Amino acid sequence: MDSLPLEMLEYIMSCMDGQSLIRAKAVCKKWKEVASLFDKKQSHWKMLCYKDISESILLESILKKYPYWQPDNEENEQINWKELYLAWVHWKGLSCFPFYIDVLSEEKSCYVTCLKLVGNSIVVGLLNGEIKSWKAGGGEPFLLSRHRSRVTCLEVLSIFDDRRESESDKKLDYILSTSNDRILKVTYLIDEGMVPHFFDIYHHEHSTVMVRVLQNYFATLDESGAVAVFIVNKPNLDDVMPPVHLIAHYQPSIPPVLSLNIWGSKVSVMTKDGTLFAGEFRKGEDPMKVDFAPENGNVHVTIVENASSYVSKVNHSKGIEILQYYHWRNNIFMWITDDHKMLISLNGNEYHEYNMENVLNTYPRTALLYGNMLILGLDSGSVVIYYVETPEELLHLDLQSYHWLYPVAKEAVLRMDVWESSSGPVLGIFTRSNVYLFEWSCSLEDCVCGEVHT
Repeated sequence: MDSLPLEMLEYIMSCMDGQSLIRAKAVCKKWKEVASLFDKKQSHWKMLCYKDISESILLESILKKYPYWQPDNEENEQINWKELYLAWVHWKGLSCFPFYIDVLSEEKSCYVTCLKLVGNSIVVGLLNGEIKSWKAGGGEPFLLSRHRSRVTCLEVLSIFDDRRESESDKKLDYILSTSNDRILKVTYLIDEGMVPHFFDIYHHEHSTVMVRVLQNYFATLDESGAVAVFIVNKPNLDDVMPPVHLIAHYQPSIPPVLSLNIWGSKVSVMTKDGTLFAGEFRKGEDPMKVDFAPENGNVHVTIVENASSYVSKVNHSKGIEILQYYHWRNNIFMWITDDHKMLISLNGNEYHEYNMENVLNTYPRTALLYGNMLILGLDSGSVVIYYVETPEELLHLDLQSYHWLYPVAKEAVLRMDVWESSSGPVLGIFTRSNVYLFEWSCSLEDCVCGEVHT
């Protein structure tokens, strides 16, 4: 191959998929020379992203990293398509890559109720209402802001900062927090030693329990089932805090409401009996309408026996007790029940039930769907990851064929979060006693290894 002219090599590379291109760059000098030309061709990496990554997963990745991105918009030029593609490759070959574990002391993690990763910052909400942060790899926690009661949920909202034209990655990061004190708090993510910046939004009449973010929109849910949707604009040139405007308010649905989700132009909640209410917040729809409801009040469940063979559908009554509820992307649902079962649905009507205790002798306490990864924090203290090419594979999991498993601690995993660093994925985990950071280092050579072993 080294004897071929550069023009011929370039043509051959234009026909390659992304992972073959990465391998070629790593193993051969002349291939590396030509592949380096492709590094500068974002149009090529964009084509590979759309070719190899499923549409919903690619959209989720873009929206997380580029909050103001819109299809067929000039801001497409601001996207680093190669970076997005390599992040996808890193996750696909995760089990092959080396990783580093940072265990944070009990003094930093005691009484943590929620956790978020933002760049190299760890942000936690505490039982006493405090929101604290510190840098990965060192430093002591410092106060960002404080609620008057328990912090119930944290989210990160990032917007472009037009005031710093000299920087290529122009973003301002804000922590959105809900609390039992009924307040929604917007906090600027400062570095240690900076003056805190935050403000409170007094909208809900009951304890705020959940916040969800989509680009420059966010939605909040209180314990009565009331939902509010806000839009965040760029800050004025002389201020670091952004203007926030209420654009939609929905009165309580039939309580109790378990969850909140915002995706596309729709905000939705699900009640305990499995009924999904949704509203088009950009159209100002009021009230929310029923998207779907269980037939005859029963949730339809397919039992997955031994994670491989299936029996016929059975009906579960309204009496299902749900300990944890998750609503991801465009109507992907997961419940963790009081009898330690894991139920997954792609439409909210039909669920597939997994009994992980029969396979791994433990059960999930928390879950996260990130890209192609279903990440489960287990009662045993381990974390297990399953890789799925399409959402449909979530309904046909082989629980023994996991993508990655690691015994993190000797106590249950309670919360998790993910961040993409420049060198690879970062997984944050907290138990009752400690916070753990798993940082993967992924070079091009690692990517070759990952491709061989996946």
